Amino acid sequence: MQTDYSSTDHSSDPEHEAFMMMEHLLSPDATEDERDAFLRHTADNQSTAEEVSGFSRAIRSRSSLPRIPGLLDIVGTGGDGKNTVNVSTASAIAASAMGIRVAKHGNRGITSSHGSADFMRYIGYEMALSLDEARKRLNRDSFLYLLAPQFNSAFATFTAARKRIGRRTVFNIMGPLTNPVDPDFMILGAFNAETAEIYAKVLSLRSKAGVCFSSEAGMDEISPAGDTAMFYVRDGRISRSVVRGESVTGEPADLGSITEADPQRCFQKTMDGLIGRNRHVARFIALNTAPALILHGRASDMQDAYDAVMQAIESGRVAEQAKRIVR
Repeated sequence: MQTDYSSTDHSSDPEHEAFMMMEHLLSPDATEDERDAFLRHTADNQSTAEEVSGFSRAIRSRSSLPRIPGLLDIVGTGGDGKNTVNVSTASAIAASAMGIRVAKHGNRGITSSHGSADFMRYIGYEMALSLDEARKRLNRDSFLYLLAPQFNSAFATFTAARKRIGRRTVFNIMGPLTNPVDPDFMILGAFNAETAEIYAKVLSLRSKAGVCFSSEAGMDEISPAGDTAMFYVRDGRISRSVVRGESVTGEPADLGSITEADPQRCFQKTMDGLIGRNRHVARFIALNTAPALILHGRASDMQDAYDAVMQAIESGRVAEQAKRIVR
């Protein structure tokens, strides 16, 4: 079946149409030419929130794990080229240290060795888990790391096509939305504000609570320097605000102190932030953990949430959690 993606009519139910399109493209009936055409179209045309929602829902439906209600994920698009420390992974660990149940979804580095799975391997986390083992880990630690290819092979269907196209496509946006346990709470970082707003609309469509953001410097994280556009999603409503990192931390920011090109030094820098040894990185982690406390009603604003996370880091509570999850 050949499909002209540029002229497909999505007017009746665009989310469902996108779901069905991806279902076909993932099936043995689809050709590589169709997958190429689809990727080229999404590289040349920005997908709508309804399309992104439908595409990612189809990917997630192929997962071997069932949905687990009440969980949080903290994840970014990556691809911002900033070589920052592994802050979304560190923030997921910090949030779990504060009693929030986290299922962190991620993968190994694709364009670098800074992927979340690479960091988790560095600290000794065992990722080859059965479903029963995964549930036990979650119940014991309030934390679970899910290696994307282990629980969902759907992305592999497009591997060859993505290599042939060699450009950023909708797949670069879908990754953070395909957590197999389908978290109810999501903190999503994006490489630009337009994508962050699309994420917010997707969460609204799915009736999830979340915070989506992108910094003015092009980081898919809340930056300790300058402004970060924030989109808060609750009960289907989206509100927008701007956070200035220095105003929250109360200290001048040194972006050089939270970046590192060498993978091993980057991973150690991340750990130094988690245990409070590197204050610059600790502040960065606290900034990006803060929205989790707001989403769960444990803080009223970014300042209160940030202060609570910094206290947890400085007290050693987060360091203890980092040790606990690898036992």
